[in-house]
Amino acid sequence: MEPTLNKLAETLSPFQKIELFHHEKLGQQLWVDHNLVACESDQPIAEAMLRPMATAPNLKQIMIASSGHGNLVGQLLKTKADINQFTSLSSIKWIELDIEVIRLCQQYPTELNSDLYRQPLLQIIVGDAHSVIKHSDRLDGIIWDIPLPSTVSENTDHINAFFKMLRKHLMPGGWLSISSHSDENIFAALKNEFSLVNVETIKRESTQQKTLIHTAKKASEY
Repeated sequence: MEPTLNKLAETLSPFQKIELFHHEKLGQQLWVDHNLVACESDQPIAEAMLRPMATAPNLKQIMIASSGHGNLVGQLLKTKADINQFTSLSSIKWIELDIEVIRLCQQYPTELNSDLYRQPLLQIIVGDAHSVIKHSDRLDGIIWDIPLPSTVSENTDHINAFFKMLRKHLMPGGWLSISSHSDENIFAALKNEFSLVNVETIKRESTQQKTLIHTAKKASEY
């Protein structure tokens, strides 16, 4: 018997159609323009993206580009509270292109995202992640959990320029974490810019597809 999938809500923003569902087995799901964007069962992906920087000393400011569902931000705050990691963290800047995604998800909180919007550490920025980071001050960590900009995946030069920009906006010793569904020359481009690069493959339970988690550390002398 197939698990049940119940629609919780939907809305149409100036950008896209946004739907929230509850899956009997996988938990809450966020769909945008009929594409699955986030699911409660994606927690292992969030954990993998956070793991390398969780114990980094002096990691004070993190910028996160991720869906308005809040799984990744919620997992970060849970890790900080429950496991006593991210102990130096003083600021989380969370970028979402469409404020209507956040508004809809706020109405149907989950265990991970229910307390997000009362967190004094958290600042929500509505805008294009590429542009926001490009004009930001330097950060201790950047987490990119959305598709790469369409222009970036077109050729190697664009990929290299994108990661050079991200490195520029990290403090010496800062961390970058990126999720993707294929390598897209990401590993080679990161090796050109960062002193330490790792990749981990995780199967996403909700789609049964692999997700690649690339993490990179900027050299301390930059």
